[in-house]
Amino acid sequence: MRNYFCATDFVMQPYKHATQSGITPLCFHFNKPMLVTNVGALAAMVPNNIVGVVTEPDYISIANGIEKLYALGEPHFIPAIEIEKTNDVNFLKFFQKIPHYINLVSSLLSIYFLPAIETKYIWTEK
Repeated sequence: MRNYFCATDFVMQPYKHATQSGITPLCFHFNKPMLVTNVGALAAMVPNNIVGVVTEPDYISIANGIEKLYALGEPHFIPAIEIEKTNDVNFLKFFQKIPHYINLVSSLLSIYFLPAIETKYIWTEK
């Protein structure tokens, strides 16, 4: 899989319907900017013009997004991807937007991170 990610300039995720994608964390891992469509929770994981481009799920918007990715270039996105993938707070903010994950994430936090993070602060922040 590493060879596929390393051989590409960008990763396109032109979903029409989705809740989330396992591809997005792989893009962060391999420092690959991505294009995602504004469906489900995909856009919440990809700050627009920072770690990738978010478009509407129609062919004109996707084509414009691809052009934008190439115009900005891969080096534009890499520093932000490095920061974003190591920023636990942003990762947790993503999960707080999905109600059925709150109990799961709260449980994981209590097991692994409770001494370091106040869950009350995370879940009440707006």
